[in-house]
Amino acid sequence: MNNYMDISEIRAAWDAGEYYVKMDVPQKVREDHVFDENLSVKRNREMVEEHNANVKRMQDEKWRIQGELSRKLTNDVVEYLMGTYDFTRKQAERVQSYVYTEKHSFMGDYFSAIDDIADMV
Repeated sequence: MNNYMDISEIRAAWDAGEYYVKMDVPQKVREDHVFDENLSVKRNREMVEEHNANVKRMQDEKWRIQGELSRKLTNDVVEYLMGTYDFTRKQAERVQSYVYTEKHSFMGDYFSAIDDIADMV
């Protein structure tokens, strides 16, 4: 019994959205934005500052989580290559990196090419 995911399982996880963040981040607002006309100009400016700082925190968190998920995808594919093709970690990382660089604009091609390139190696 192997302890790694098959490439078809990794592809299914990708299709199910397990490797990318689903977080809606609101847009920042301009410094002259008015949240409430009944509040003072000073309070509206404070609210703009608070809102934009919160958006920045959310964006940073989203990128942090996305980085972790991207590393998980890479690691899952590397583990698959090591287990299926008996590659060393370095060899598997090189194959994964090459295929990702060449094919990541359409992830369907990426998942299809992993085995093709690994077979050639």
